[in-house]
Amino acid sequence: MEISRGKSLWILLASLFGGIGLGFAALLVWGVGKYVLQSAPSAVDGGGNEIRPSEVEIGSLAPGFTLDALNGQQVKFDDLRGYPIMINFWATWCGPCTSEMPLLQDRYDQYGSHLLILAINASEPRQDVLDYVNLEGLTFSILLDPDGSIQDLYNIHAYPTSFFIDAEGVLQAQHIGSLSATQIDQYLRMIGVGK
Repeated sequence: MEISRGKSLWILLASLFGGIGLGFAALLVWGVGKYVLQSAPSAVDGGGNEIRPSEVEIGSLAPGFTLDALNGQQVKFDDLRGYPIMINFWATWCGPCTSEMPLLQDRYDQYGSHLLILAINASEPRQDVLDYVNLEGLTFSILLDPDGSIQDLYNIHAYPTSFFIDAEGVLQAQHIGSLSATQIDQYLRMIGVGK
């Protein structure tokens, strides 16, 4: 079988660029991996606080932040020490997030005097969040993270993601994905809430 000169040129070019492409892809993956392992530069959050990429670790102090709540008040995480806290990163467009909201509301109704729930929204417009909260009748703290800086601080890559922090500010557990009633009760017990 004979290959025409034009086809052989295309095969040669494809092989050459394919090899270059594979080499470039390997270099890109190596370079990205190398970058991820290095610390990124610090930034400033919406409250003017310097933030650095977090090494959120179980057993360490949860990173502090300042955000505006949906009701207009400013919430400073460090001022909340002394209370067990659940932080929930969520979005109105996230089905698993919205399916667990009634469970969060139920636990807040049950333990609200002994538990703070901070639901940090995933950079959505304020009005969209307000409409959803009013429709669902949510009464726990809804915080707005318009530039995503706190999501970055906590290394959020999936919604919902929840953190359970004890009264001393120590991170006791992290859960990625929607919570079942059994799971949330187990996590709450870890931070001193419930039986």
